[in-house]
Amino acid sequence: MPVKTPSRSLLLSVLRRGPFTVVKDPAERLRRRALSARFRSTVAGDSDLGIVYAYERVWLARRAPGITQHEARRRNFAHTVALLSEHDVPFFAVPNATRTDATIAVEHEHWQRFADAVAADATGAGTLHLGIETLNPSGKKRRSVVRSDSSRARRALRTQSTIELFEFFIDPEHVRRMGRAEASVVERWIRTDDGALETTAKNTRTTTIDATAMTPSTTEIHGVDVPTFAPLDQPTVFETREPIDVVFLWVDGADAEWSAKRDRVIEELTGAAPADSVDPSRFRDNGELKYSMRSVFQHCPWVRNIILVTDGQTPSWLDTTHPRIRMVDHRELFGDAGSLPTYNSHAIAGRVHHIEGLSDQYLIFNDDVFIGHDIEANQFFEPNGVARFFLSKSTLPVASAFDLTHESARRNAVDLLEREYGVTATRIFYHTPIPQLRHLLFELETEFPDVFTSTWSHQLRSSDDTEINGWLHHYFGYVRKQTMPGDILYNYFDLSDPDFVTRLAAQLRSRKAATFCINDNPEASAENIAYLRDWLETYFPTPAPWEFTASA
Repeated sequence: MPVKTPSRSLLLSVLRRGPFTVVKDPAERLRRRALSARFRSTVAGDSDLGIVYAYERVWLARRAPGITQHEARRRNFAHTVALLSEHDVPFFAVPNATRTDATIAVEHEHWQRFADAVAADATGAGTLHLGIETLNPSGKKRRSVVRSDSSRARRALRTQSTIELFEFFIDPEHVRRMGRAEASVVERWIRTDDGALETTAKNTRTTTIDATAMTPSTTEIHGVDVPTFAPLDQPTVFETREPIDVVFLWVDGADAEWSAKRDRVIEELTGAAPADSVDPSRFRDNGELKYSMRSVFQHCPWVRNIILVTDGQTPSWLDTTHPRIRMVDHRELFGDAGSLPTYNSHAIAGRVHHIEGLSDQYLIFNDDVFIGHDIEANQFFEPNGVARFFLSKSTLPVASAFDLTHESARRNAVDLLEREYGVTATRIFYHTPIPQLRHLLFELETEFPDVFTSTWSHQLRSSDDTEINGWLHHYFGYVRKQTMPGDILYNYFDLSDPDFVTRLAAQLRSRKAATFCINDNPEASAENIAYLRDWLETYFPTPAPWEFTASA
């Protein structure tokens, strides 16, 4: 029995629900209305304020169009620093091991002044909230959210060693809510008889600072200059210090001129082109690139530059003069190598390391791959230079011949691995951003030039290709101790899946997957494609700085 796809109007109504969601159940609707009654006059008098429903409660929130997780963390951190400075509360920052964030340390003798500062702030707009330690009914510890002017907040400030400070942020036009996950953390430190500072709170840097190590220093966290001690400002072995670029491979199959050129080349080539080389869904553009690039902007502030590799195509919305954007045409990419024009993704990706000025550590993105929430660089690259790869549970068939050219390309890499090292590999990789080491690819190209030149020469996917960027890079890198398996929260969506809408809606609500792929399929319904476009705008509403605005 065919699965009925929800109407477009219903899908849009679901997507457009704001953080204070409209619910159908009359009793629940009445309950939330009663809970929000206390805030109505406040919200009515201040257009910057709104109401959010979270943790089974109603809270006062700050409206922030286009807010991102990174920006919410920055604003909470800056708010906390400003609050302490305004009330003359001495503090110092304790950067975490990766120096991407920091807790704020306040000595016990100044802690009451900190509590008074929080109480004073609570008399303002009422948007400051605390994350505190509580006990659930079974007696297990958990973190709970309270208003800063509540009696529970006052008790926690007297007795607890770790307090989280934050505002709720909501994007009024989209399903976005920032809360405790983006909080700024304040720790209580105790001075011992010998002058050392200690805390019972846990952080990734230290819980004890000897008096002899308290050399004052200043460091920058989230763009804010804050006091610290010199030893705490030292780079750690876990801090990513190398630049990381992102390379996008993109084609607009709806471009009539490009499609006509492709069709002429296919017709001119001798022999029948393998079916998976010319599948139209491989070239169809559903507008994903803009949102994939937005996902990098919103969730990967550590990325240096974005390089877009195309066959003479430029997205109409992309400002190519932006300092972080670089366009690379296939003619520049291949130079005197290979055969152009090419429609072979194995060949195109296998030339990326030749881009002049490219960082040694870089990520290859296809436009159907997205970052789902804030993620650190060491998810992809260890600070010691080792690149990660992400293994799927799927495996490569054991066979001497394959119907699909991409499986042949993988087997060719395995054959080389077996000849060189006497070991084999069968695990396939997730469709995530692909971590690459430029120097490793040049090493492999020097040792196995025929593998590279053969793949570059094929204008369509060929059974003689080698999958350079996945199987060759990852597995050869592993035996050479330059790559390693990693873990990542990942999801995969197929546009033809009957449960496509339901599963995407779940990701929109939870934002659980750190990265996900939305794969096109020739059997995808028009309804699913339309839903995808609305869903992407809802999930990634904030334009990146390299996008032309509508008024431009």
